[in-house]
Amino acid sequence: MARNGVGATLVYLAPITHSPPQPGHSAVEIPHQARELTGLDDARSWLVTSEVNRVNWLDPGIVPARAG
Repeated sequence: MARNGVGATLVYLAPITHSPPQPGHSAVEIPHQARELTGLDDARSWLVTSEVNRVNWLDPGIVPARAG
């Protein structure tokens, strides 16, 4: 999370996938304990670092996670 010059809160978003990274793309494998703590399933998962986006927290496309 960061703030821009006018005080808006910016967040960084990256896709999570079960597919290993393809040549030319970068990703970090998410450790089992982190998957468990965040509610992801048991399958191996990667955070795709070559597709990170920065958006304003108030962007209408940002939808809060459901409770629980």
